[in-house]
Amino acid sequence: FLPGVIRSGGVFMDRQVVEDPLHIYVRRGIDTVRLRLWVNPPGGANRLVPTLELAQQAHLYGFKILLDLHYSDTWADPAHQKKPFAWRDLNGMQLQAAVREYTRDTVRAFILQGTPPDWVQIGNEIGNGLLWDDGRVEPGSDANWIGLAELLKEGVAGVV
Repeated sequence: FLPGVIRSGGVFMDRQVVEDPLHIYVRRGIDTVRLRLWVNPPGGANRLVPTLELAQQAHLYGFKILLDLHYSDTWADPAHQKKPFAWRDLNGMQLQAAVREYTRDTVRAFILQGTPPDWVQIGNEIGNGLLWDDGRVEPGSDANWIGLAELLKEGVAGVV
């Protein structure tokens, strides 16, 4: 949310001096940024273009980049793993292809601008699966682990 905080007038200070937050972070020993990406979020927060811009800024400071793909239009966490609206009617092989292609296109965009991610996180907080109901799992149960595995495999295939 860093770009949004700054656009909204947020100010970052170190020792009472206003500074670029990335400069403060690197000076304080932080060497990695985690960039959260949503598919098509309302309001634009965590959309691809602003995330690419933040990656460029982070790259100038020498940060490593962890790209966190939520595969949702909003927060994805243990209680919420809603499919992106554009994928709402996809399932099975169609959904798997969407995951692979989205991942491939996203990672390629980072590479093409000279900011390849050092790590790509396939899904966010996926203890209960992702892209519900297709990839939903119940820990302690045998139900639907294959569905989750297929989606994860396609995400990984999109990275490599």
